[in-house]
Amino acid sequence: MAQVEKATGISRHTAEQYMAEMDWVGVSTFEKDGIGKPSHLYLNPEWAWCASEEFAPLLLGHAQAANEEPLPGSAAAQNLANFGGCV
Repeated sequence: MAQVEKATGISRHTAEQYMAEMDWVGVSTFEKDGIGKPSHLYLNPEWAWCASEEFAPLLLGHAQAANEEPLPGSAAAQNLANFGGCV
């Protein structure tokens, strides 16, 4: 939990909520072992492509705002098409 909190700059409670939501929608498996014990988040196999090097530019939002559609014919549009439009 501390790693997610540090990497994202959000509170531990909020990080835990997001991780639980990712589990609920089937993107990952969230294991919370209890107070004082580390929690773990595992990306489910069918979502492994999200952790690929090819997907990193989309994930990091290079030259593209998260709430904007990519311009037709742009590299971002092609990348989105290559990954099935799952962003």
